[in-house]
Amino acid sequence: MSSQLVSKKIISLDIIQTIIMHSDDSYMLRIALTEKVRDLLSCRLVVFVQNNFLAENTERTTIEYAPDIRNRNQLLFDILSISDELKKHSQIIGLEAFHSELSSLSKFEHTILIPIRHKEHYLGTLLLFDVSKLFDQDVILDSFTSIVPYISMVLYNTMSYTYLENIINSRTQELNSAIHELDDANRAKSMFLANMSHEMRTPLNGILGYTELLRLYESDSRKTSYLNKIDNASKSLLHLISEILDFSKIQYDNIELYDEVFSVKKALEDAIELHVEKAVHKGIELHVDTDEFSDYKVIGDIERFKQIINNLVSNAIKFTDCGSVDISVESQLVDIQLDDEVVGRQLKLTCDVADTGIGIQTENQQRIFDVFSQEDSSTTRKFGGTGLGLSIARRLAQMMNGDIKVESQVGSGSVFSFYVYFSLAEAEDMPTVIALPNRRGQLFLREDTQSYAGLRVLIVEDNELNRDLLEEILELAGIRPDLSHNGKEAVDQVIENEYDLIFMDCQMPVMDGYKATEIIKSHYKGLNKSSPVIIALTASVSEEQRQRCYLSGMDDYIPKPMNMQMIHDKITYYSQKLLDTYNYL
Repeated sequence: MSSQLVSKKIISLDIIQTIIMHSDDSYMLRIALTEKVRDLLSCRLVVFVQNNFLAENTERTTIEYAPDIRNRNQLLFDILSISDELKKHSQIIGLEAFHSELSSLSKFEHTILIPIRHKEHYLGTLLLFDVSKLFDQDVILDSFTSIVPYISMVLYNTMSYTYLENIINSRTQELNSAIHELDDANRAKSMFLANMSHEMRTPLNGILGYTELLRLYESDSRKTSYLNKIDNASKSLLHLISEILDFSKIQYDNIELYDEVFSVKKALEDAIELHVEKAVHKGIELHVDTDEFSDYKVIGDIERFKQIINNLVSNAIKFTDCGSVDISVESQLVDIQLDDEVVGRQLKLTCDVADTGIGIQTENQQRIFDVFSQEDSSTTRKFGGTGLGLSIARRLAQMMNGDIKVESQVGSGSVFSFYVYFSLAEAEDMPTVIALPNRRGQLFLREDTQSYAGLRVLIVEDNELNRDLLEEILELAGIRPDLSHNGKEAVDQVIENEYDLIFMDCQMPVMDGYKATEIIKSHYKGLNKSSPVIIALTASVSEEQRQRCYLSGMDDYIPKPMNMQMIHDKITYYSQKLLDTYNYL
């Protein structure tokens, strides 16, 4: 075998081996190829001038060359001296013209051009400057003729892959950027809605509160009717605000469930009791049927559980003109299994709310769970509503590992059924604070109303309307409270005076209620004395807000709009607690 054949075989095998090693990276393939050819053929310089045939609106010519640490300065000088000619390469159609341009450079004795094509695509040119005279040029060209198809195929694949990978990375970055922008926008929207909810609840607190006071003093039936209409309209607006805020949280997946121990039966009674008056007013019978398991104590989000019941019962009464609304609850103990071993038990609650109302057409029974949907536009005009309630209720049920369904017949009524799961409460999980009693009817201005004149109370509220309203309510119970406009004033007054009970607004200028509470609790802890009971007043009704109140040291929580019944219940409970503990009153 001739030496030329041996040289040809060695050149081909070495270059193919290099290509195989770097077949997954277009850039490294070009660098390794130039470096292998330079070392193999003892070239002064090897350059790959790439035609970026996939590029759009970018530089189409890329120059790659093998690094040379030992002769770095000389290498850079050589590249710089021919860079202008290389940049013209993509604009020259004929390789012969390009070869002529390079051959005219006196610094190189001769050059070899090896074009790289794949089908109709021109990928670039491999340029060999001043190849060692030990190698015959015909042998070199013959060697590359046999391996160029392989080089071009691999290079085309890697260039295409790199191009697609760059597009994917670019799109991914754009998508991530869009997601971040959307998240920022969602957070801004949620914050805006939360702030708007707070701002709207504050004046509503005054409207509802003073309407309630006026009803106490008004004996004229017509004026009382007007006041009742104002009260109902205000409560409808309050319900609308709450639904929009809940929808915002659910839409942006920003709603959370909070666990606490509660009685299933008590939660049901509290939720349904809110609708007794309206049912009586419409002449509708309201029936409740529970089983023995409903007395169980469970762990879950009581407020969200009651919200589902409230929505379904409210709708049942709204769409029923005569007949009844029946609420039935069944409970089932379910084993929790892990690897075929029972590790605990849950309580599955199934609740049916059946009415004798207008019913729902079959084709509309699933659509009513969609956002902003009611059965048809006439339903909205006649009965009102946002169309958000059922979608919110379904999402809450699903978050409790349950769901809601409906069965209905037009003219005969509907049955809405939902089920949820709760963990059973252990004895050590039971709350140390007893739930406040839920009394029905007005307890103020009755002859048997207890006087709390000896109770020392401080109101901390920056809003004049709400401050005056709470003062009026307390004075009806015989309490002359002190007043404070912000948390800083409250701290100063607490240090100078003794109080049994503090109604503390959360959001105030100078110092908010959270910080003021922390300082007051710390002050009494330093004195080794029991601090006054601090009850939060806030128009923010989220569970996060309630948890923040408790974490700051507040003892209880009243959401705005507040009413006289709420205030009376708190005073009754805590004054009795003070009497039992300190024998104060």
